Amino acid sequence: MDQHKQFTQKTNKLAHLLEKLTTVVNSEAQYQDINIYEDDIELEILKFQIKQHLSRQGVQESDIKLATDFVNQYINDR
Repeated sequence: MDQHKQFTQKTNKLAHLLEKLTTVVNSEAQYQDINIYEDDIELEILKFQIKQHLSRQGVQESDIKLATDFVNQYINDR
């Protein structure tokens, strides 16, 4: 497989993962202000919910880690 095709496949996979992650984040946004995640316990709860939601959809563990790392970095960089 050429490198461009492999890059395209990985990009598509990442886009699909972000769609799934958006579903969890949107459901949480209905109930709480994002500032609540500055509390480490609340952030851990959110990451657990993300892991649970994605694993139920058959997402691989490495992709779940990518999603939770993304959320963690976003919250911490705000």
